[in-house]
Amino acid sequence: MKKIILFFFLISLSAWAQDATFDDGEADFELGGDIFNDYSEGIESTRIQERENFFNYSNFFSVDFNIGWTTFDGNRGQAFQENSSPGFGLGVNYYFESNVTFGTGFNYTQNYFTIDEPVYGYPDPLALPGNITVQNWRYYGSLRYYIDTSNLGSALTFANPYLVGRLEFWDVTYKFKNQPIYPDQKGKGMGWGFGLGLQFPLKMKQYNIGVEFLVHSVDWSDKYTQAYAPIEKDGQPVSGYGYDNLNGLAYDLFMGFNLAF
Repeated sequence: MKKIILFFFLISLSAWAQDATFDDGEADFELGGDIFNDYSEGIESTRIQERENFFNYSNFFSVDFNIGWTTFDGNRGQAFQENSSPGFGLGVNYYFESNVTFGTGFNYTQNYFTIDEPVYGYPDPLALPGNITVQNWRYYGSLRYYIDTSNLGSALTFANPYLVGRLEFWDVTYKFKNQPIYPDQKGKGMGWGFGLGLQFPLKMKQYNIGVEFLVHSVDWSDKYTQAYAPIEKDGQPVSGYGYDNLNGLAYDLFMGFNLAF
């Protein structure tokens, strides 16, 4: 009889322990809540924090006023060798995020070169082009990515370095000022630019001083022109003066004032 009573007592104790364990597990599960809901709430709180940081520390858009120079390499660089004058530019940037902007604008620079000996396109020694002015207008759309420098020291953080990429349209005009008999020549080209910039704040979220260096690869319509090629006779250059083509990369160095809103 005692064994029977003990047997039922142990069964009852085991059933009670299982119920208690289940209840505790259920309680623990309820305390943790829905893990998917917690994850969604975490994402949402992160987004809210990012938006707060954007409104507190970033801008909505900015306007750039720039001055600078454009130089070239290759045959184009030899033709326009060290003959450039300061140019100017204007751009507008819209902030997608605190560190990513889309921009659009234009730049204008002017270069010069001289043809004072007969070349393939101008063989008459009495009607040489002389000094030629080259006007370079370019219109672009750009993306800037501001590099996170929070762990790289205060000096670099203050400089606000960024990477910039551009899609560009170049509109080039050649003006023959020494020979009015020659009409202006037009050239065009699509290309891209890539470079690095720095932006130094004068007043946080309002005024900045910037500097930007860009390399341009452009498919100029006149890059393979023979107009300025050396004159040949029997397959041999007569004087060696001239340029086989006007191919080459372009390089920009612009500095300016940035007004942010």
